[in-house]
Amino acid sequence: MYFRRSTTVKYFIAALLAAALYCEWLIYLVQPLYWQNLECPSHDPSCTKILFIADPQIQGDEAVPPPLSYLFNWDSDRYLKTTFSVVMNHFKPDVLVYLGDLMDEGSISTLPQFHSYVKRLSNIFDVNYPIVQVWIPGDNDIGGENEPIKKDKIEDFKRVFQQPTVVNNEIHPNIYFCAHDHESKYVQQKKDLTQRSSHQMLAGNFVLRVPFYEDSLYEIFVPTCSYRMGTGKIGYGVAIIESNNQEMKYTVLWSPKRFPYLFFYAGIVIVLVLYSFIFFSARLAHKRLKSVIKSDKVPLLERI
Repeated sequence: MYFRRSTTVKYFIAALLAAALYCEWLIYLVQPLYWQNLECPSHDPSCTKILFIADPQIQGDEAVPPPLSYLFNWDSDRYLKTTFSVVMNHFKPDVLVYLGDLMDEGSISTLPQFHSYVKRLSNIFDVNYPIVQVWIPGDNDIGGENEPIKKDKIEDFKRVFQQPTVVNNEIHPNIYFCAHDHESKYVQQKKDLTQRSSHQMLAGNFVLRVPFYEDSLYEIFVPTCSYRMGTGKIGYGVAIIESNNQEMKYTVLWSPKRFPYLFFYAGIVIVLVLYSFIFFSARLAHKRLKSVIKSDKVPLLERI
């Protein structure tokens, strides 16, 4: 009866549903409107589109005990899946490059846990057309930061993430892509390793243009695509190589923040619980008061 008659609660629930509609659906439709549109020229059949996915670090089984772990993993996985799907539909890449740290606990997981994390990654980064995928392991996948690199993890990684042969250390590239730092920037220097300068790539429509004939080396840091990494600058790196492999353009397709909306949901729940507690407490107190007043009006002999 309380929820049917309370106009305040009805408006409160309507506002919550509207906010959830925006946070869980509309925001992902609006975000591409702010992205730079990198497209291959129609007259350049050699043009290649590359999508860089850095540091998804899906949460493992050890970080948070159940049942909270189920909720946290579900939300972070769904966020990654949604943002990845939006980027794929917008950019339509020819190549996917995963820049390591795919899992948060890959380097310390058991084999069954490792396989369960791989299944989650497969569901998150689901591609519906043939595409080249390059999977690079990070320290959270095979060790190397707080523990030595583990040979068994390297073998597990190779066995699960089967991929084309990657050329190592033979072509002397001018451009290096990396991750791990969870930030977006690029470092430019001469090939003799002098005149080094670092540049931040913040949210916006900035496009980095690199002609391959230039006498410079570029180290491009791709930001994390996960909201769990403690930064509000979340996104996917995209690049096109055009003009018969003579020029590259690179930018970041930024994802919407997630934590502000989660805090908003938590605040709404807290307010609703407090409102319900105060309302029901007031109703109970009112009923008791009416009962006392009613009993006082009854004649003494009838009360005996």
